[in-house]
Amino acid sequence: VVTGFIVNTVGSVSPQIDCMIVKSISEHIPHTDSVKCHIDEVLAVIEVKKTLYGQDIEDAFPNLRSVLELQDEEVQSAAAQGTRFNIRPALRTFSQLTGKTAPYKGGNADPTIHEQLLYHSLVVEQLSPVRIAFGYDGFKSEHRLRKSFIGYLKENVRKKGFGPSS
Repeated sequence: VVTGFIVNTVGSVSPQIDCMIVKSISEHIPHTDSVKCHIDEVLAVIEVKKTLYGQDIEDAFPNLRSVLELQDEEVQSAAAQGTRFNIRPALRTFSQLTGKTAPYKGGNADPTIHEQLLYHSLVVEQLSPVRIAFGYDGFKSEHRLRKSFIGYLKENVRKKGFGPSS
């Protein structure tokens, strides 16, 4: 469990991450407690907030989304070099949820847009670190938290980075 930055093969670096659960550390940053970790070594990312109200969600979301952007660059770079990924868990989950074969080469020949989005989201979630926003204090109920979060998403609908997997 460390604090610091996430890097990828392309050379991109995340904003500072409050808490990361990692398999290994790439580099210690001199004169600090912070580290740099390669995206492939990061299991989970946690944004810690003293309180978790509407503005705090808005502050945490871009940091957590930056992890997805780093992961996407990493996957695109690896795929361009011929790396293949084992996405069997995502394929199995898609089939269990829909009762259909996943929409990929050789699979479901005519997937709906909803099936394509579900499939893509499952693959992204499988390949990416878990992303968590944690607040010590905040909304009085889960209902109010959800209502605030949905309002935040509605304000940003159709903007890049605010899709289901983000």
